Amino acid sequence: MNDRYRSNATLKYYRLGNYFYRHHMKKLSYALQWIGMRKTGNDISSAATIDKSVLFPHPIGIVIGSGVRIDADVIIHANVIIGRGAGKNYPVIQRGCVIYGNSCLFGGIVLKQNTIIGAGSVVLTSTEKGCVYAGVPAKKINGKAINNDTHKESKK
Repeated sequence: MNDRYRSNATLKYYRLGNYFYRHHMKKLSYALQWIGMRKTGNDISSAATIDKSVLFPHPIGIVIGSGVRIDADVIIHANVIIGRGAGKNYPVIQRGCVIYGNSCLFGGIVLKQNTIIGAGSVVLTSTEKGCVYAGVPAKKINGKAINNDTHKESKK
C-alpha cells in the first residue's frame, strides 16, 4: 500500500466515521475507526474535528484523540500522537502548522498559526504564532515568524 493511497484511505475512514458520529450512530463510527486502524495503521478518533485540507504525507502510526481540533492546511507526518494529557482537554492545532515525525502533543494546548514542531518533540505548552519548537519538552528555537504560504521568513 503506497503512502498516497494510505493517506486517502485514512481520511476516508475518518470522514465516514465522523459522519456517523455526528449523526448519533456511535457504534458504527467506532467500528469504522477500528477497521480504519487495522487497514491503515493510524488511529484517528471519529469524534475529532479535522479540516478537509489536512495532509498526512507519510501516514503510518498517527494517533489523534477524540477531542482534538485540527484546522486547515496542517501537515502531520508519521508516528505523531495528539491527545489529552492529565486533564480532560485536548490540543487545538490552528491553520498552517507542520508537525514532524515522532512528535507528541498532550493536554489543552494551542498550536498557533504556522507553528512548526520539530521531529521527536514533546509539546506540553501552547506555542506562539509562526515559531519553531523542538526538544523534550519542546522549547522555542526560532523566534522569527514564518509565513507558511511562501515558505520564507518574514522580517518580524
